[in-house]
Amino acid sequence: MTFVPRLRSAACLASLALLAACGTAPRPPTGPAADRVVVPSGPAFVDFVDPARVPGLGIGTIARDDPQVHLTYPTLAGAPALGRGLHAWLRGVARDRVPAAPRRGGGKQAAGRRAMTADWRLTAATGDMLGVRFRLGEPAGDRWANGFATFWYDRHGAALHPSADLLRPGALAALADTTRRRVRTRRTGVAPDKITPDPVLFDSLNFTRRGDLVVELDDPRIGATERVAVEIPAATAAALLSDLGRRAQAAVRASVPEATPPPTEPPAAEPDAVPPRAVRGGADCTARPCVALAFDDGPGPYTAAIVQALRRHRACGTFFVLGGNAAARPDLVRNADTGCGLVASHTWSHRDLTTLTPSEAADQIAQGRHAAGAATGTPPALVLPPYGRSDPRVAAIARRLGVTLVHPDVTVAAGAGPDAIAARALAAARPGAVVLLHESRAVAEALPRVLDALARRGYIFVTVADLGR
Repeated sequence: MTFVPRLRSAACLASLALLAACGTAPRPPTGPAADRVVVPSGPAFVDFVDPARVPGLGIGTIARDDPQVHLTYPTLAGAPALGRGLHAWLRGVARDRVPAAPRRGGGKQAAGRRAMTADWRLTAATGDMLGVRFRLGEPAGDRWANGFATFWYDRHGAALHPSADLLRPGALAALADTTRRRVRTRRTGVAPDKITPDPVLFDSLNFTRRGDLVVELDDPRIGATERVAVEIPAATAAALLSDLGRRAQAAVRASVPEATPPPTEPPAAEPDAVPPRAVRGGADCTARPCVALAFDDGPGPYTAAIVQALRRHRACGTFFVLGGNAAARPDLVRNADTGCGLVASHTWSHRDLTTLTPSEAADQIAQGRHAAGAATGTPPALVLPPYGRSDPRVAAIARRLGVTLVHPDVTVAAGAGPDAIAARALAAARPGAVVLLHESRAVAEALPRVLDALARRGYIFVTVADLGR
């Protein structure tokens, strides 16, 4: 596999997580004069592809709690090089930008300065090309700074390309010159003389549905503190593009009207899944001890195995899903919601809510609920704050949005093996407790043992809502 880090363009300003959010942006002009029009840099519209309509799409996650790192990326059945390449790139970015954990006892500010999130959307999905756009977030003083990146995966060559590969040899200098002129007329606050033909600076290139080239600048080295984007008309961009760039441009045009259709056959039902006893809302926790097992950071590659284990044991569970993951795999969310499973929210992209502005925190909660509700038909009323962090300001935002923040009694730390996870969960379980486990291979392997042992102790497995949380 050939791998080169590459980044790409976003569609809206700070809350560009959902396609619906971008739908309010003004469209660029069309018609005979369109190629002569320079569209102002906010928002430089880019469309997204519905990831749920891409067969074989999966989700990978890189996460740790100290420092706070939560990075997600897509995988694709039959294209292992895509997942491997994105995983390696994200690990490298996290290693460079979040190199060490904060000192213990450093408090909110110390933790907030060392954190990173990454969520993604698809900007193209055709038979041979996939465009993956990342939003990278890091705390910057009293706000979160967002950077944008898109990789182009060429299925023919099993290669992951950077934005620079969309340009023909020698075209980067011409692109920098054109971008410099556009920025100079925009009053963006960016110093034009700092825009140099550096491939790292031009790591966010994309196309509109009309074929215009979108150049997105979010690098603090040029004085950009937020997204600054310009559009270069398709007629002008044509002389700059490589063969790969022309194929990427065509892939965007082909992807926007209608995304890749979903598989014609629905996934086969699990043959050994046993319909669970419907406990939700009807458990008598005074007669027998109840425990609520909860799972966060999904849906992902282990969600189906966790759901299957719960069904085999006729147990209820609560799934706190991330909005970005739910948008990509609504089928897994719906599967978790059947029987007495309960789907709740874990925000959109796992950012520490206490480090966000009120509008950013509200957006994280609202977008996460929207994505979960789009999959199940009902926006969840329960929200698990990432890293378990909340404060009076976040609680007030939650009340205004009509949701309840959930704080588990016990969180079984990620990173342990199945034996250690089972031992910790069994030691922590007590009547009326919410026991939180992170979705992982180790949890999926440990869960049957946990369910068997607690069932022998007489426990009933209920949802967090059954406990009145």
